[in-house]
Amino acid sequence: MSFHLKIETERLILRPLVAGDEEVFVSFLMDQDFMQYSRAGPSNESVARIAFAKRLVHAADQYSKLAVIERSTGQIIGYCGVEVCELEGKRELELGYRLTSKARGRGYATEAAGEVLDYYRRQGTFNIIAYTATENSASQNVLGKLGFKAIKNSEIDFFPIIVFRR
Repeated sequence: MSFHLKIETERLILRPLVAGDEEVFVSFLMDQDFMQYSRAGPSNESVARIAFAKRLVHAADQYSKLAVIERSTGQIIGYCGVEVCELEGKRELELGYRLTSKARGRGYATEAAGEVLDYYRRQGTFNIIAYTATENSASQNVLGKLGFKAIKNSEIDFFPIIVFRR
């Protein structure tokens, strides 16, 4: 099934990744600040290109990360979406987002993630989790604003996380 989700808000446009996004996303994945709370940390260029290629393959899937574009500048400022993940041996739908440092603190993560969740709720998908690095209080605050509650501590590949559910 080909899936072409586009979400627009007053300040943001969210759309599937396209091949032309590669250079921007590769630079994001190599950036220490952008990848600050990632269990893998920043990637080298070849790993970043492979990661982007994998995301691009799934860009038209029902569940994938979307490019987040700031309307006022037309610039890609990160990604947000729902993907299938495995947590503690169980398949889950996971909300994830990551923004550039210049885009943080403006409510963009809450706005983008809220619209993504509303979209999936209208499609009948309600059981979506989220998780953050244990020290990522900013992301935990975003999840709180979205109605998520911390339900447990866990880990992925020995990386400590807090799991949230709505």
